[in-house]
Amino acid sequence: MTLKEALEEHNRLAELNFFKKKLTDILLWQVIQKALKANVGEVHDWKNGRYKKVSDGLWLPIKEDEKTNQVAIELKRKIDLAKNEEELMKIVAGSKQYFTDGLGFFFPIVKELDKYIDAKHAKLENGGDGNGYAANNENTLPLLENNIDTILNGTPEEKQELQRSFFKVANTSQDLKKLGLKGDYFTVKYGVISHHKTKDSDHALTAEHWIDICRKINKPFLVAKDLKGNYRLFVDTKVN
Repeated sequence: MTLKEALEEHNRLAELNFFKKKLTDILLWQVIQKALKANVGEVHDWKNGRYKKVSDGLWLPIKEDEKTNQVAIELKRKIDLAKNEEELMKIVAGSKQYFTDGLGFFFPIVKELDKYIDAKHAKLENGGDGNGYAANNENTLPLLENNIDTILNGTPEEKQELQRSFFKVANTSQDLKKLGLKGDYFTVKYGVISHHKTKDSDHALTAEHWIDICRKINKPFLVAKDLKGNYRLFVDTKVN
């Protein structure tokens, strides 16, 4: 490993650990808040177990506290084992109740994490190194072809698992690179597809259409470049 690569890896881990610590702090705070709410009143032993009074006429079994703690411990373990920010975001999306406020909005650190991921992928698609992300994690990106049916037609629980994820569309061909495109592969974010689906009838692509795009994106019938240097690829997708 060269000095440059070592510094990039150090910076990547520093950013990752920053988000891990902030998310863990929120998780701990949420558990403490739940415990404080449950400590109102006395504990009573009944035949079917121990109950804690939380308000007038409302008692909760002690095991609810234990269940909350076990869930928090498992979430903490997943956060610690996350290899990149994308995995952290997937954990957050699957356990929203721990990372949102009383109105259901994500805490600021989650929004910051989301922006960081967007910026990293934008850098990659423009030919940057994404702080080492491309070299270390390209193969861990889920393939759009394998997940598009769930994104469009899955159950709410299945979709929640994929929210805020990026998906690999295809590798960038050498022909497109010769035209000036940078980056080794194309990606698309879950939100782009889900918003695309509900935009209007002209944008209501099926899973088959998206798979066809994945296979044709390296053979566009037109490549356009705007004044800012951004490229647009046009493909013709027809599914029988």
